[in-house]
Amino acid sequence: MRFQRRMLLVTLAAMALLPVLPSHARADTFGIRAGSSLDRFGFSSAEVYWQRQLALTWGDSRSWHTDSQLELRGGRINGGGDSLTVAGAAFNLWLRHPAAPISLGVGTGPTYLSKSRLAGRDFGGHWQFTTHIAAQLRLGANLQLGYRIQHTSNAGLRSPNYGYNLHVLDVQVRF
Repeated sequence: MRFQRRMLLVTLAAMALLPVLPSHARADTFGIRAGSSLDRFGFSSAEVYWQRQLALTWGDSRSWHTDSQLELRGGRINGGGDSLTVAGAAFNLWLRHPAAPISLGVGTGPTYLSKSRLAGRDFGGHWQFTTHIAAQLRLGANLQLGYRIQHTSNAGLRSPNYGYNLHVLDVQVRF
């Protein structure tokens, strides 16, 4: 429980700082995602997202390095003949190499659900946190395909804390 509260505080602090951080010139990525649950509840998801490259980087950009992104997203989750709206933000870190077509990423951030229940699953409130691990395949200078596994729950801040898990495919275009 202490770890979850610390992670919540770190996430909130990072999210508060993101709007004041400078970004790179080539910054915006738009994409769509679709996924399904990894459990018996049979959820499906669809969302659109926007990502802005941030100036926080580690390592030499001519070799393996880590860069950061702010992400805003919104969409729908369906299950059991019902649906809800989801909106969220995330701070993402990506491990990249300019010559490698594959990138690996992690991210976390707050998520708002329009309903606290879906298909008999009680999420313990509207405010949740989404954490993910991801891989992307660069198909061209401005086109990527991705796969991610994500977990959304209320981080133990309320009871119950069941959450949901999704595996997701995405397509993104960079401008």
